[in-house]
Amino acid sequence: MGFFSNLLMFSSLSVDRLIAAAFPIFYKNLNKKHYICCHVSVLIIVSCFILYRMIYVVIQYPDWPVTGNIADTLGMISYDSTIMNFLLSLFVYIPPLFCYFLLGLILICRKETSEQHMKKIYRSILIIISVNIGFYLLGWMIGQFIYDPLADSSTNPINLFVLLVFSMIIVNIGGAANALILYLNSCDYQKAYKKEFSKIKHLLFKCLNIKQHTSTIHIQPRIQNQIIRVVNPS
Repeated sequence: MGFFSNLLMFSSLSVDRLIAAAFPIFYKNLNKKHYICCHVSVLIIVSCFILYRMIYVVIQYPDWPVTGNIADTLGMISYDSTIMNFLLSLFVYIPPLFCYFLLGLILICRKETSEQHMKKIYRSILIIISVNIGFYLLGWMIGQFIYDPLADSSTNPINLFVLLVFSMIIVNIGGAANALILYLNSCDYQKAYKKEFSKIKHLLFKCLNIKQHTSTIHIQPRIQNQIIRVVNPS
């Protein structure tokens, strides 16, 4: 479930950046609440579908331990290795990578963007793609070269399960790193994160009945005594 969520967030972020670069005026005039709700709705719908598949597997296989990975949600009840091979391959990263490729072309063709701003954007894109693909390949290699040979042997199933979970955690770390990368490289995202974290902080304090100590600074006007000189014409 975490793999699909990270993949969707990676794709959602690429589409968002592409729209912002291709249609800046349209993007600036968007109703941000409705726009964000659309992205979140897609994530929720897909997550609910995966959750439904997990529950369905539990009903179909009551004696089988369901872990929530891709094999449980799709492989066990579809019996189609083609679907599994596609979902576990790099092809699922093609749509977001294509969006980032178009974004790079748009930024190259745009002349009014400052060189320093361009460097920050390209650095963010390069780091995001490298981290996501790199962690995915690392998790894939663990599954391909360590998990699969051990699965064919008489290895303890619990140890195999731990190894599988470890490989998926690595993949999920790559997806979760997007927020940190954007926070460190984008001023807009820094402002947005600080604003939202401040709202969450106030909400938690309100729910827990914690009083926030705010310091107020009183500024008094500084009045200077003016000396009026009377000039005697004589």
